[in-house]
Amino acid sequence: MSMRLFRSITKLISDVLKFVHCCGACQASFDSAALDQLAATIINCLLPLLTANNDLHNYNLVIIGCLLECLVQVTALGWPGEELSRQLASHLIRLISTFHVGRGRAHNSYMGRMVTLCSSLALIHLLSNPEGDLTQDAAIWSNEEGVLDWSWLVSLWVYCDPSVTSIGLAVASALITQTCGLSLLHNSLTQASGGVWGAALSYLLSDGRSCLVRTCAAQLLIKLTRTGPTHSNPWTSPVVTDTLTGESVEGLPALMVLLQHCSFYSMVCSSMAKLHVSQEPVVINARPSRQGELDLSVSRFSSFLVSENDVHNTTENMSNRNSNNRSVSHLMSIQLYETLLRLLINILLLQPSQVISQLSSHNVISLIIKQLRFIVWEIKTSKFYLQAVEMALVLIGAVLKYDPAQAPSLARDTSLVHLSLVVLSSGIEKESVTIVSLEVLNALVCGRGWGAARIIEWISVSPALILRPMVAGFHVSASAERQAATVAFLTNLLHEVFHSEISTQQDLPVVISRVLDDPVQLLNDQNVCPGWELSRHIIQLICGLPDCEDPNKQPAAQQKTDILCMDQEHLFLLLDSLKLLLLASQSAKEAAHHFRHFLLPTLTKSFSDLQNKLQNVNIHITAQLMKIKEIKDTICIIIQILEIATNWIEVRGNWLLMVGETFVPLLHPLWTPAIQTLPLLEAILKFLLAASSHHQICLLLTRTSGLPGVLLSTSRTKRPLLACITTAVCQQLEKLLTYSRSFTLCFKDFSRDSFLAAISVLINCARVQECTYVMNRLDLVPSLIKWLQCKAAVEEGMVITPSIVKLLVLVTTHHESQIAVCKTYGWLSTIQDLILHDSLQTDALRIMANMSLNHYSAHALLASDNFIKTIVGIIGNSETELWVEIALGILWALVSNNQRGQAIIKQYPVIPLLNNLIELQMDKKSFLSKKILDILN
Repeated sequence: MSMRLFRSITKLISDVLKFVHCCGACQASFDSAALDQLAATIINCLLPLLTANNDLHNYNLVIIGCLLECLVQVTALGWPGEELSRQLASHLIRLISTFHVGRGRAHNSYMGRMVTLCSSLALIHLLSNPEGDLTQDAAIWSNEEGVLDWSWLVSLWVYCDPSVTSIGLAVASALITQTCGLSLLHNSLTQASGGVWGAALSYLLSDGRSCLVRTCAAQLLIKLTRTGPTHSNPWTSPVVTDTLTGESVEGLPALMVLLQHCSFYSMVCSSMAKLHVSQEPVVINARPSRQGELDLSVSRFSSFLVSENDVHNTTENMSNRNSNNRSVSHLMSIQLYETLLRLLINILLLQPSQVISQLSSHNVISLIIKQLRFIVWEIKTSKFYLQAVEMALVLIGAVLKYDPAQAPSLARDTSLVHLSLVVLSSGIEKESVTIVSLEVLNALVCGRGWGAARIIEWISVSPALILRPMVAGFHVSASAERQAATVAFLTNLLHEVFHSEISTQQDLPVVISRVLDDPVQLLNDQNVCPGWELSRHIIQLICGLPDCEDPNKQPAAQQKTDILCMDQEHLFLLLDSLKLLLLASQSAKEAAHHFRHFLLPTLTKSFSDLQNKLQNVNIHITAQLMKIKEIKDTICIIIQILEIATNWIEVRGNWLLMVGETFVPLLHPLWTPAIQTLPLLEAILKFLLAASSHHQICLLLTRTSGLPGVLLSTSRTKRPLLACITTAVCQQLEKLLTYSRSFTLCFKDFSRDSFLAAISVLINCARVQECTYVMNRLDLVPSLIKWLQCKAAVEEGMVITPSIVKLLVLVTTHHESQIAVCKTYGWLSTIQDLILHDSLQTDALRIMANMSLNHYSAHALLASDNFIKTIVGIIGNSETELWVEIALGILWALVSNNQRGQAIIKQYPVIPLLNNLIELQMDKKSFLSKKILDILN
């Protein structure tokens, strides 16, 4: 009766502890200290019974069995304290030794097996607890007559029952987590080559072992390779002899040699090829489906077994027994498959280049991608398949990280893009899976445009499925890791779409714009444009707004963060993503306009911050502002903000004037530092080029420092911003004239692109008379004429001459500029020479047309016999209709209200040419010809 009562009590305690351990509500009710106290109390009661029954000559199997079953639950529940743990671990090791070392076949009995399993499990719990270090105690307990005797651990490894063998390997894994556990095992287990490393590899690579044993062996190797060697903590194991050199090596090089000796990669590939999947995939078309679901496009094949060519070196290294029995070897379980992937990840991180080379040569990566097509179907029904998919993507992501050259081929020639999108859009709640799929897609996007092309192809098929997790990744409640992965993927995708050659050939910018601006169902039942939703969430992150579709209707909504207080790298990614999104999507621009009352103040804070920092710097002495870290970070943010504003107003909308009026006053104080900072200057000029398409913005450029709302600054010029740009253009033209022999060197401080952008800004402003007034005050016209008179203008300077001629066309539409041209020496012969160049003839004729409208310049034109002959020759012989129309316009201006001009023109054979044009009955040319004839007659 007492024995039954004891068994019942221990069974009750064991069941209660198991319930407490498994029930989350119970664990929430008790803190860790209470559970530790409970464990200590129970062990104090049970330890004397274990002490009295731990000798093979004086034991009661029933009592030991009940005690150990209870102790397994106790040690899993809490930490009983250092002293009790040492005593308990000592008895457990002694109990294992008692049943296994020199005791015949006592351990092979049913009760012996149970005692071994429970003792080992309890020991694993004690060794795995982070609160204690039992390494030295384990060494003392294994010491017999002054010699370390680890035969009790080895006996577990060679046990006939796979469950006991796996538990023995798990004990070694738990021991390695201790401070000196690895060195202790290495110094003690010297029977096998490579020590514990070689033993674990032999168990892992043996096809005859069960999947459970091989999984535990792989987990042991994972523990061994979890951290690489460092200067403060070098590896002292394994120690092997290199057969090629005959020298003994240790540490990481020894591990690489050991892997090579045992044909690790070929054996792993052969084993992984025998993965058991529960169902075969359905044979589906290789083309995308338009049913709203992402279908996997695969071909039916009977197994994953690799060909002899893929494992050609396996036969030479395997024993005859393994090669003869390979066809009947066991299939691989999904748990072992997932553990092998973890091991490959650890090994790859230790020696990336060497391991990636081996994985590629043995076709391991292609095999994993091939198997992903099967196991990805099970991710919603089995956590093991989900973990396997996650680890497979982590491994592929690591390969792409350390060997980006593989990205184009993987994106172009495999279904990896499709599989990653399937995982991303599967709706799995496990965030790490979403993050790793985004990271793999991000790595594939950078594969010379092929990844972007494949991704856009699938997004265009199922935009809602794929864009839904991306929108969720920008939500304010998403973790920082998911936000970073999402914004990096979207940024790189849009960058490749707009800048890669393949994307341009396949017209991907048009496709992505259509996808982003077509309404679909995303996170709710309403149809919204993805571009709007993505832009809205990014703006909320930048501005620190709460999640609401219309914060303008919530007066209490306040910004939670400052743009300058955010993590710099994360902020750069958000700004870059918003910049490209505004370039790709019209709905994104509308969202930015909707949130303008929050977005614009947030973006403009950096400008005032830079001005405050510049007050402590003498910008006339400090030539390199980008060498000052604080100023450099702020300038980089401002450049991003200006690019956002440029893309925002790229296509004219009702927000162009608003954005221009916000940023133009802020740029005036930055002109002087921008002259010394080329990237900032380029960003300012590109923004002004886009903004000056509106005439009101051109007028803003003529304002001086008295512009309302602009703070005065010591770094600011008193001249208007347009005057600053005009002066910079004139100075650069003067430099080009002075150093025409070293044409390229002239653009060292003022790049050619920036110079052309500055000229383009002046071209836009030249339409407005107030702007030309500012330009004329700074003698822009003489500078332009002098450049056109230079020999370099039609030689190496032809890259800028067309822009200068276009500027002169618009400038000469105003009377003051026409007078300035007339005052410039040699202007007529200069323009006549330009007419002889086919690429410049149209604009040169337009300049002459503008000048012919001025009374003073008309006299000079009529006095030039060469000019009149040139105009008559164009009317009579030119095949370009536009040139003829401009020439007729010049002729009409010269004879209109000018009797001297009529008399001069009649001296040339003009009238027959005009009659001929009238007979051709071409609308505009006939009309102009008739008007000129009427005047001449």
